[in-house]
Amino acid sequence: MKKKQIAIIVFILVTIDQLSKYLISTNMKLYQEIPIIDNFFSLLYIRNSGAAFSMLEGKTWFFYLITIIALVIVYYLYKASKNKLNIIACTILLAGILGNFIDRLIHQ
Repeated sequence: MKKKQIAIIVFILVTIDQLSKYLISTNMKLYQEIPIIDNFFSLLYIRNSGAAFSMLEGKTWFFYLITIIALVIVYYLYKASKNKLNIIACTILLAGILGNFIDRLIHQ
């Protein structure tokens, strides 16, 4: 995959991420759950102000630093990879990291 293709895929994934979060936050009530596949998979609207399970809540500077480090590491792994599956994995990781970084910048 070429750099331009990777950039387009990351852009599309980040856009989908941000759009889905916007639609959920504007159309669902906090803690509302929508079943997608009965008794197996549902969409639950919650807010998390920290890391996993709200750990380190309020440590925004720490998350900025970790995000930048993660971006650098994943980008390095992408550049060093010759395996197409690894490149795809790095692309998805980059999109997820950027989506979370945007959330932290906007919502603190």
